[in-house]
Amino acid sequence: SNMHCRDGQPRSRARCRKRLGRWCFLVTGLVPAARLSTGPSRFSSHRASTFQACKQRFAYRFVLKLQPLRDNEYAALGTLVGIGLMHYYLAVLGRDEALDWRTAMQNAPARVSYRFADAVPIVERYLDHWAGDPEWEILDVEREFLVTFGGRPYTQKADLVVLRVADGCVWLVDHKTSSRIDTFASRLPMDPQFLGYQVLGPAVVPTIDWSRFGRRPYGGVVANMISSVRDEYDRVEILSQPQVIDGYRRSMVSVLAEVERWEQSGTDPWEWERNYGSCQERYACDYLPLCRHGEAALDGFVQVAGDVVTDMREGSGK
Repeated sequence: SNMHCRDGQPRSRARCRKRLGRWCFLVTGLVPAARLSTGPSRFSSHRASTFQACKQRFAYRFVLKLQPLRDNEYAALGTLVGIGLMHYYLAVLGRDEALDWRTAMQNAPARVSYRFADAVPIVERYLDHWAGDPEWEILDVEREFLVTFGGRPYTQKADLVVLRVADGCVWLVDHKTSSRIDTFASRLPMDPQFLGYQVLGPAVVPTIDWSRFGRRPYGGVVANMISSVRDEYDRVEILSQPQVIDGYRRSMVSVLAEVERWEQSGTDPWEWERNYGSCQERYACDYLPLCRHGEAALDGFVQVAGDVVTDMREGSGK
């Protein structure tokens, strides 16, 4: 099927993938990171997708600020790998806030650090395979970008922002860990996170200090993938159909408006609308015990508001 380049001209998926080639990163560092944390951005595709899947789950996570004592094993592994890679690239950039990447993973919240032993060899393999090639220059790490939909903020963080030497364009890079990277890659053009990246892409270039290079155009989005269970890697340029990207943009206008309406409605956060059909999608919802048992299940959660973490086992209640 035909895709479109940034200039609007059609091109084939095969040509797009061939153009991408094999590339890695050379770190130079031009702009300070807006936020240094992994996980969902403030007004992101993750929040919107959570709301669309189940409003009650959204209320638990983003209104009551509840997080499970342990993330499910797949999410925990991906988050921990992301923390390690973030600190690795921050250290190469020479940022003061960087830690040794293993130390950063050990110091991560307990809900994800329990996968430390599994995450370390994945990060090691990732860096052995991808790091060090002068084809790319890193501009930033964990950078958050902002656009508005219907006047409401929508943000998303890129794991890396890079300048590709071959074409002189700015690219967003997302690290992905999966047990099956072949089937995983095929889903990404329709994934809300990558649709969000493609909407946000043009907002990236104006945020960069181009005094060293001269202003460069936006190139696109890349998924940098590594298998969590075997020695397999892939790097794929994500190309969604223009009408799909436009449909996602339009849907976010209505979703963000509905989120705002619910947040301002005064509805008890424990009584938001529930969609039990989403409880077992991919893996069991972390918040299902709260729907089943209410406050009696709070001992499996902490409340996270900024840097303040409240242990719900101490009885803060509803």
